[in-house]
Amino acid sequence: MPKVQIQTLASAMRELRKTITIVPFDTNVPEEAVALRTQREVDPNKWGVTPIESWSKNQKRTISTKTIWDEMIHFLGDKPDNIDISFKYFIDGIQRTTPIGKIRLRKNSFETVPVHFAQLGAALLKRENRILTKQDEGVKLLLEYPNSFVQSETNIDALKMNLLGQISDATGGALHGVDTSYRIPHLKEAEKDSFKDIKEIDGLKYPRIDNNDLWKWCADPAQFRNQAKKWTTRYRDLLEHDIYGKALERFSPAVVVGSKYEFVLKDGPLTHIRGGITKAALGVVKSFTTIFLEKTNMTKVLGLPYGYRSPVFTMKRPEGDPEEIEIYDVDSDGKKHTLVSWYLRIRPVENHDATWGLLRVEMHTESLPCQGHAGRWSEQDTFVIDEISRQLCFEASPSSHPDPRWHNLIYPIKCCENFLRSRIVPHVTARYLLGGV
Repeated sequence: MPKVQIQTLASAMRELRKTITIVPFDTNVPEEAVALRTQREVDPNKWGVTPIESWSKNQKRTISTKTIWDEMIHFLGDKPDNIDISFKYFIDGIQRTTPIGKIRLRKNSFETVPVHFAQLGAALLKRENRILTKQDEGVKLLLEYPNSFVQSETNIDALKMNLLGQISDATGGALHGVDTSYRIPHLKEAEKDSFKDIKEIDGLKYPRIDNNDLWKWCADPAQFRNQAKKWTTRYRDLLEHDIYGKALERFSPAVVVGSKYEFVLKDGPLTHIRGGITKAALGVVKSFTTIFLEKTNMTKVLGLPYGYRSPVFTMKRPEGDPEEIEIYDVDSDGKKHTLVSWYLRIRPVENHDATWGLLRVEMHTESLPCQGHAGRWSEQDTFVIDEISRQLCFEASPSSHPDPRWHNLIYPIKCCENFLRSRIVPHVTARYLLGGV
């Protein structure tokens, strides 16, 4: 189905070129290289990062949350008799944002704006009798372009039309147009009177970027590139949330707090998950560009041996941080999502990088007996975290070769990714079909 939609889009793009000059990007450009990014530290006070685990397995008693960081915790021991952890559902998403061409903004000038094509998808797999089967999937195609900015600033008559609307009509609505003239961090309550041009998506309002700022972006194409990626991520979150909602209707998570858990395992943080499924979701994060802990504690995390984990801490990200589009939504009772998180090592490090086989796990505070309160932390909470870590470690076999991230990747999530990659086309194919070279 997506391939048919892409071919329809290619026909629409050919018709569009009869009135507008679109300079194509080189189709020989390879797949996007993975760039090294420097680590970024967050303010623990601003982000609400607080140590919470207080039960010492070595001393078999409650100790202070500060002292607990003096000992890393071994989780590959015997299975507790009264705790049952199982992973039955697995969910993952994928996105690709491809620049397919650039359009000259004005006559007799060199400013251009890029046109991006985005593919995004999400899949839910179910495991039963050691067999993974597809339960649900969603694929969405986007055309991303600063439509409002171009319409207001161009002196080329052909560009004053609604390009995104014309493409959407030509493809029968199969392709969704995204106007990247709007800011991705949504409008906060204090800003509601500061902007007149606002668009609303999924109940959140996004203000228009000032034209003067967008003119500056013409001298730095990376700005438009990053803006397109952010909007792709936003729509991917919406698609994944739709999959979550359908999954919640399809099954009722079997969760008895403190004893029995049937988790939905999600690749990545539990950022935009809402509703009842939050109590049965487990987020597995395999990237470490953001440092949540103090340097001394993070150094201990990077030195974790195989089969050990860090103590548990709570985290609550600040709302509206322009550098983070991961914004926790507010529940119906007015309380923001607060998560517990910890690091664990699922493979021996040997002479590899410090993040080799390292994972960070997120889960909802209400899934623990203590419900996120350090004063209520007990031995039972430690046993639950240990058993979750132990089961995650077992998911590392079979390995996820030949994926270069196999050491941090658990096998069922790799199966989700392989399925989703079969549903979308590579960058070079998208450039060839849509770029016109």
